[in-house]
Amino acid sequence: MNALTVQFPDSLQRSIKALAEKEGWSVDQFLASAAAEKMAATMTLDHLRRQAAQGKREDFERFLAAVPHRVSDETGNNRHNKFLFRDTLLKLVKADKFTYKELTSERAA
Repeated sequence: MNALTVQFPDSLQRSIKALAEKEGWSVDQFLASAAAEKMAATMTLDHLRRQAAQGKREDFERFLAAVPHRVSDETGNNRHNKFLFRDTLLKLVKADKFTYKELTSERAA
């Protein structure tokens, strides 16, 4: 193993120490785990971007077309909408820029 000196603001260092103690880890273990998680997330995102670059929009739209449209809920509640993910993707595909709140609201449909 190699040693690495890292400087953190005092408040961050206190928070890291408190969280590590809460989990029963040393600060070194906590930071190694955090670095590994960040590295895995970054590598996953890179992989997904490479895969997306190879995709074809026509294939994506054909896939979405095969998923049934949602049944309208008279209360307007999306909680039980089994097609919410599909509906949100369709809004995203059709839109230039939306916030998450706009994407998941009925008005953006």
